[in-house]
Amino acid sequence: MSSFVKSLKPSFEKAIYPILVFLKDKNINPNAISLTGMVVISIGSFFVYENYNRIGAILLLLGGLFDALDGALARFANKSSSFGAFLDSTIDRLSDALPIGAIILFFSKAQDVEGVFLGLLALMFSFMVSYTKARSHSLGVDIPVGVFERTERFGTIVIFTFLGFYKLGLLIVGIGAFYTTLERIFYAKKHLS
Repeated sequence: MSSFVKSLKPSFEKAIYPILVFLKDKNINPNAISLTGMVVISIGSFFVYENYNRIGAILLLLGGLFDALDGALARFANKSSSFGAFLDSTIDRLSDALPIGAIILFFSKAQDVEGVFLGLLALMFSFMVSYTKARSHSLGVDIPVGVFERTERFGTIVIFTFLGFYKLGLLIVGIGAFYTTLERIFYAKKHLS
């Protein structure tokens, strides 16, 4: 989580407090929230593929909000678990891939090689951002750096999809994720023997 997103987290959790109370009172499982978010993102991605960019972006945003709720609910309701954390991370990777994959398929259908290339660039380096952190963590070094993490990438895709500027969104995500990947590689090199 970037420092920018960390700074917004207390305000966000304060804003969603009534929702958390409702979900806790209804005994909703955080894992169900995670899965619901993925389903909504899948549907939004389908609309993006069909070039209904505005409804697609709105559904992606809604799915992203579900994704933000699951962890907050788990902490609030004392339902945090190792499996829940594993499931959330796994679903996050799918939620990263689905909208970008939809845009790649959209450009592929239109035989737009430039769009496909930008989509593959964004997808590849988005996964590298996550992989470099996970691999470094498995070797005993936590990487606290990263200017273009998941929230920034997902937000960029949602905004530029809504505006219909798919290529610009993919380019920004690709460059931002590439920079963050390098940032993490250099941090790991410095701290791993």
